Amino acid sequence: MAALVCTTSTDFVVWAPGASTDLLGSRDGNPLIVISDSKDHAASGEILATSMVQTSQTARVTLVSVISNYLKPNHAVLPRDAVYSPGRTATETIDTLRQEIESSREEAIASGVRQAGIEVVERPKLLAVRQNGPSFNLLFPGDFILAIDNVPMSTPSDIPQYIRNNKSVGDQVVVTVLRPGSADPETVTIPSLAGASTNNAIPTMGTTPGNGYLYSPLVGFTMDVDQGDISQGLALALATFDLLTDDDDTAGQTVAAVGTISFEGDVSAVSGINEHAESALNAGASMLLIPQDNCTDLTESFTGMDIIPVATLSDAVDAVHSRTAGEPLPHC
Repeated sequence: MAALVCTTSTDFVVWAPGASTDLLGSRDGNPLIVISDSKDHAASGEILATSMVQTSQTARVTLVSVISNYLKPNHAVLPRDAVYSPGRTATETIDTLRQEIESSREEAIASGVRQAGIEVVERPKLLAVRQNGPSFNLLFPGDFILAIDNVPMSTPSDIPQYIRNNKSVGDQVVVTVLRPGSADPETVTIPSLAGASTNNAIPTMGTTPGNGYLYSPLVGFTMDVDQGDISQGLALALATFDLLTDDDDTAGQTVAAVGTISFEGDVSAVSGINEHAESALNAGASMLLIPQDNCTDLTESFTGMDIIPVATLSDAVDAVHSRTAGEPLPHC
């Protein structure tokens, strides 16, 4: 009977603290954040992106593990349906998550570039191209869509709207694209638009556009998408800002940050804030920046680490500078 209890599968998911990553550092000898025509930047501290480990959609948690994690501080046990949408396959969940992470990284880096005083121009960028669709092997994920039939495209919604309003299934379109690493736009002809999967009478290029951002110098993030999370946005934006400015913002501090961030620099709450806080504490952070809306979700004091609420990237930058200067800061 005891062996049966130990191996009984449950419909729960476990959240636990994960590892933290210094975004100012490197992995396998390569910097995590790469800036073209970069200058020497003396960073004496660290900016940590925290993480939370979550049971995968296909894994099952035993009853013993549920009880064990429930009793551990800063571990959470949740019903599976509260975490994973019923009816969605693991592959669909992973594909969606990867697109969300890619988009959040684009937005976070652009937010950090903008905070550094560099001009950023918004343009639609392809997140995915449907295999065997009309644009397959003609357009590629990462392409910026500047214009269609010489009509400028400014937002992701401009693309399907223009095609619906001006084209029919079977029509040709000429797309002006800017490819990653290229300085000059090029034109690509899509010979025949297809019908949408939801309605065969609606023309489509078979692409998924999202927000993209153009600026110079180029900034790239080398961490694999499967090692990322949308909650790392604030840390990524802060690290990007730090690398683009002359000051040693961290000044020897180990600063951790968690929160999603918009291009405009607004910081939003995340799930699993206690797990993220434990991740930061385990990595030796002396300061953790969190979304101000997460303050009431903290269940422990996390002794030895200052937890500072922020609403914007500007708040986060000011908090790091104020702590370096020994000035008082708000705490959760």
